[in-house]
Amino acid sequence: MAARFTTSGELFTGTQKVYNTENDSLYMKYYFKDGIETKVIHYKKDGDINKLIKGRYLNKLIVKEIYTNGVLLYQNVPPTESEDGIGHLRGWHENGQLSVETTYTGDQVRQGLLIEYDEEGNIITQERYEDGKLVETIK
Repeated sequence: MAARFTTSGELFTGTQKVYNTENDSLYMKYYFKDGIETKVIHYKKDGDINKLIKGRYLNKLIVKEIYTNGVLLYQNVPPTESEDGIGHLRGWHENGQLSVETTYTGDQVRQGLLIEYDEEGNIITQERYEDGKLVETIK
């Protein structure tokens, strides 16, 4: 994982802005704390704003949350750093309805149920995994 430093060699805390060269508009804004990128805001041409909240898990930089115009569309809750910890991934449709949820172990191996939903909340797919392998299709 690369760290950002100031010109004086200290770990950088602050923001970095990237501008679109076509129209000089703000394109992306990066946030850093102690040299590590913690958040990115992406400004799209259509006015939508995507915000990525990052964090660290097992010394890896991961995306923990994604928002578009303030609406949560993705969430990654890493497992506890214990041997048997379980993490959760969730995604939402733009209408706020849960789209998908699954669980995984610390080494990012799917474990337990994977459920996909349509925009009305009806279950489309439901599968059960053990150690990353599909063992049962429920729906």
